[in-house]
Amino acid sequence: MFCNKCGTELNPGDKFCGNCGAPVVIITKTEAGRAASQGPAPMSRKKKLMNIAFIILAVCIILGYYAYYIHKAVTLTKETVDKAFEQYQHQLDDWEDMEEEYEVEEDLPEEDIDTPEIEYVHVDAPEYTGRYDYFNDEKWIVDVQGLFVNQEGDSNDKLLGIDHSGNSSRDLKETMVLTEDGQFYYVNANTDVIEFAQGTTCAELAFDGGTMFYVIPEKKEGESEELEVGTLFLFDTATGFSDSVAENVQVNSPVISPDGNIVAYTRIVDSKNSVLCIAGSDMEEKQIQKGNLRACSVDNSGNLFYTNEEQNEIYRYKDGKSVKVLSSEEFNNYFINGSADEILISCSEGAYFCDGEMEEAAQVYEGGLVTNMHTSALHQSYGQFRASILDVASLKDLYFISKEGVVFIISSDGRSAAFLDHNYNDVDNIVFDDVNRELMYCCDGVLYKSKVSDDGIEDEAFYEEDDVETFFASYDLKNVWLKIRDDIYYLKDGELENVIPDYVYDDENTGLYFAWNIEDNKLYFTEYNTLYSVYDTEGSTEKVADDVDTLFKINGKLGFLDLEGNIYLYINNEFVCVY
Repeated sequence: MFCNKCGTELNPGDKFCGNCGAPVVIITKTEAGRAASQGPAPMSRKKKLMNIAFIILAVCIILGYYAYYIHKAVTLTKETVDKAFEQYQHQLDDWEDMEEEYEVEEDLPEEDIDTPEIEYVHVDAPEYTGRYDYFNDEKWIVDVQGLFVNQEGDSNDKLLGIDHSGNSSRDLKETMVLTEDGQFYYVNANTDVIEFAQGTTCAELAFDGGTMFYVIPEKKEGESEELEVGTLFLFDTATGFSDSVAENVQVNSPVISPDGNIVAYTRIVDSKNSVLCIAGSDMEEKQIQKGNLRACSVDNSGNLFYTNEEQNEIYRYKDGKSVKVLSSEEFNNYFINGSADEILISCSEGAYFCDGEMEEAAQVYEGGLVTNMHTSALHQSYGQFRASILDVASLKDLYFISKEGVVFIISSDGRSAAFLDHNYNDVDNIVFDDVNRELMYCCDGVLYKSKVSDDGIEDEAFYEEDDVETFFASYDLKNVWLKIRDDIYYLKDGELENVIPDYVYDDENTGLYFAWNIEDNKLYFTEYNTLYSVYDTEGSTEKVADDVDTLFKINGKLGFLDLEGNIYLYINNEFVCVY
């Protein structure tokens, strides 16, 4: 045996090592086996070599995977770069083409760029003297979504935000309103909102103002809605007095003359008979024609256009005689001039025009329905029968638009029309100067100023040197602004003056971006919630208001809402907060 500590040979029976004095420990075979299992056994050379080979193989496999994915990523990246470079090359080619068409200045170092701030100044533009300025009189009233405002800046919010419809006198001094719940109101130039005649079924203010009619129904048990009848009244808006005109009047049948002195209506005689009549405060009832007939319009002399029950025939009544002027499958709507002695009838076959002198209506447009018209004048609903009345001497003083986008202007004899060569959907903005019979519009980058005659519309390029996107103009076409790319120019004698450089549209704007103001003959525009006006030079730009949310026009009256919901209107050469 040997000492476990120093290795000195021991004698049998020794309990301590004679050399180092360490106690002698005798280990049995069982204990030696247990101790061997608890510690690492010596590793053979062969086994060590196998382990090293396994580790090297694992490392090679891992490096192989990494190499594969890196190669794949590099390949995809190269494809992406190639595609991006190809797109870039296309854009570069486009830019080179644009450089050939437009001169492009080289970029300058920031320290060399001179961007002086615009000096905002007030400039007076020449006064506009054309038609349709309704706000230079001593009194007027305008309806801003139920807020009624007058020339003093006074307002009445009794009906603000309430759904309503109505009509105004052509001088905008008074108006009548029908709310969604069926209640009628009269509003005067002092902004007084007056409820009248509870239970009224239909009412209308005469186009010249001063008189209204209304009907109080007297529906009898068992009667159908179509045969509902009532008493017809004429109401003097100046005195507040009402006169009874007729009884047993079919509800929703009356129409009133422009001066308010005559009302045409259908009176029910009995369950099987009715008669078309006219009457007034100082005029006894006069029967025009027996039958279930409906008046389309009545003029100040008591002459009518009316239709039959089936709405497939139109008659004119004049000088005591009735003449059929048109037959059709069904009429869609009507347009009436300011004196109610002309009518344009829209039907499935197209449009027909008739005045008091024509023996029959003439087809001025062959095609689909006529759905719209354009005029700078006041226009609104008329009568109870899908008609519009317009503040024009003649329907020849405006252009009409069909459902298909055809634009036409009625000829001087009323028997034909001049047609625009372009569809309404393909042009940007159209302004018609009815005094000089000239039409201005923009199409395919060219601004046209075309002469309108009975022979047609003769297109004449007014400006075509640059790609014009749109234009803005005064009603008489004497002041014209063009939008070309990101700049707004004033056009004078064929030359451009850049009045608004680098204009930026506000995508969140829901109102007008630009609006010509008839009251000061300037162009107003919004940019970054700021309102500006400009005339003919950049130096004529004036900052008008900050925090502007929406720019709008109502009957030609310019106004805006600010970000806090306040309402401003242009009154006496400045914007006044009216609410």
